[in-house]
Amino acid sequence: MKKIISILLALAFVLALCTIPSFAAKTNIALEKDVETWDAGGANDNFNMPDWFQKENLVDGRLDAFDGNTSNLAQSLAWYTAGNTRDVDITATVDLDGTFNIGEVKLFPTKFLDGYPTPSTFTVEISEDGSEWTEIGGETELPYNTYTEPFIYDGQGKAASYIRVHIFKESEVFDSNYFGGFGELEVYEAESAPVTGSKRSFDAAAGDGLSYDQILVNGTEVANGNDAVIATKTGINGEDGSIQTISLHGWYGNANHETVAIGYSINGGAITYGDYFVETGTDVTGLNPNNRRFTVTVDVSGLYDENEIWIYAKLTNGDEVKLDRSEPNKDREVYVIYNGPTAPAPVNPPAADASLVIFILAAVALSLVVLKKKVF
Repeated sequence: MKKIISILLALAFVLALCTIPSFAAKTNIALEKDVETWDAGGANDNFNMPDWFQKENLVDGRLDAFDGNTSNLAQSLAWYTAGNTRDVDITATVDLDGTFNIGEVKLFPTKFLDGYPTPSTFTVEISEDGSEWTEIGGETELPYNTYTEPFIYDGQGKAASYIRVHIFKESEVFDSNYFGGFGELEVYEAESAPVTGSKRSFDAAAGDGLSYDQILVNGTEVANGNDAVIATKTGINGEDGSIQTISLHGWYGNANHETVAIGYSINGGAITYGDYFVETGTDVTGLNPNNRRFTVTVDVSGLYDENEIWIYAKLTNGDEVKLDRSEPNKDREVYVIYNGPTAPAPVNPPAADASLVIFILAAVALSLVVLKKKVF
């Protein structure tokens, strides 16, 4: 008995250890990734001296202090750049080898020369495709000084496959050229957090803006422009069953939060989000970069009678915004009313035959009697 108790206690101890949460260190997703450098002005974007200053040093995971031994090429001090003048246009782009939601980005000064070659003006930028860039931080006209702590910037959970350090002005370090550089770049994924947003109505005071430009039925335009859309959206007649799809085209944006998805709801039901973006605000002159043009196509082939189809937008803060615009432009609300075929009458099951019911009840009763005799 004692042996059994000892075994049980040991098992309990092991199980208790298994329930202790582990705290894994954050992963630097830029570590040892490919780096490409570029220079618009013809100076050395990747200062071609010993291996200490090569572009790979920016993401090699080492931030060694200079020990004064110039023969020690294994120190990998920093990524160093040079310019004929202090004003330059130099970039180092890190390919993350995947798409991540970016959280904290750390840019470390060089330990070589105690950070004095830190560029005076630079930005840190992210991109999904390597061509369209979003700035997440940077510094302007930094004084010539000692820098030992990392510059830290918040990617706000935005998706990116590339990180770029963009230098516009070198430090004051001069020796036939002006120099500047960084010791290390570290990038971490955003930590997941509960969404605190809510489902709400369109609110111009909260920064919402929209336009409703076009309606298509079965892929064919039936309304274009405010007046035509306003006249058409209140009643699209598909009672003959000929309409399969209805498309709503327009744009929505919020001045404070980026739009991450567009969707629709039928008769107040669940919101269906999809790949409905046409272009971003940066592609349209005069629009806030947070804006999104959309074309939402809804399959109405299975809908009967009258249906209200409303468009919703989801923001980075979690809000789901119903595009029910209030006065003075309430008539521009983004919805359609679709009148489908009349719903077929319900088919009632045939009435059960009375003799069949009696037969079933009798069979059940007989089974119960037999079961009782076998048991007792």
